[in-house]
Amino acid sequence: MGLIAAIVATPPRQDILVRLDNEGVVTLYNDLVLNRHKTLPRKRQRASHACLWAVLATVVAERVGRTAVQWIRGNSGEKGNVMADAIATNAVEQDTTLWHTDFSTQNDITFTASYHGQQLELYLRQFLKQQTTIRQHQTWTAQKRVKRSISDLSDVEWRSGLSIIHDKRPVHTFFSSRGDTSRRTQHIKKLHGILPTLTVMQARHPDIYADALCCLCHAAPEDDDHVWTCPNSYSQQQLIWEDAMASIPKWGRAAVRKTNEDADTRHRKNKPVHPTLQPRNDSNGTNHRTRSCGHHLTLLFMTCPPSNP
Repeated sequence: MGLIAAIVATPPRQDILVRLDNEGVVTLYNDLVLNRHKTLPRKRQRASHACLWAVLATVVAERVGRTAVQWIRGNSGEKGNVMADAIATNAVEQDTTLWHTDFSTQNDITFTASYHGQQLELYLRQFLKQQTTIRQHQTWTAQKRVKRSISDLSDVEWRSGLSIIHDKRPVHTFFSSRGDTSRRTQHIKKLHGILPTLTVMQARHPDIYADALCCLCHAAPEDDDHVWTCPNSYSQQQLIWEDAMASIPKWGRAAVRKTNEDADTRHRKNKPVHPTLQPRNDSNGTNHRTRSCGHHLTLLFMTCPPSNP
């Protein structure tokens, strides 16, 4: 929407160069506006905010001046980028006004879908899959044990947590990967302190667990706090921390391995090749000089010995 505002507010005969630090927006502009006639209809109609891109393509086509969008690296000291960040930060603190766009100004997209009176800006299939995830998540947060374990339930930013658990995919797609689901769910449980401790297990199955005393110290109930403060578990916790600290160099090497490999590949491709002469004599006394001009090409020069008079 900000890109449309910048182009509409500029006189139609004036050239425009918009510099953005969002590479995704620049790519979409090139595909859905600048080269729209080359883009397949499937991509034009299924992109997020497809109608807005269609309107922007119509506005750009009707302008007399040239319109270009260029990507720049964020936080690189660009004067305009710094000014734009300051203006955006100031605008967030002020009251905003809704800006309605007339989608009838474009002729590429004829039919659009709406939900609860609002037009869907996402691809329809993606939106329907999100409903499955959101409904399953709503069922989970409505459980009494979840509300009892998480005191500040309404203050948790659930959308990002839901993305971590399901990797931004629908819930039903993880039925074939229980291990992945278990690892992600365990991570969220650790963050919110709802691990299956003995106090939780006794509340769920009182017929199986007679008490909730810690199995190590047998002095206090095993709850979320006692798991970390039990005096008999200090040795295990120390070993865990030592193992984690010793693994940091290995994790660092693994994190930059791909980057280093790509840098080495680029260096080898850009490295100049210098031809070299390598003299070699065979059993007949003939002197051969091979001129190496790369990895796959070798030129042969043969010098015959002088004949006897």
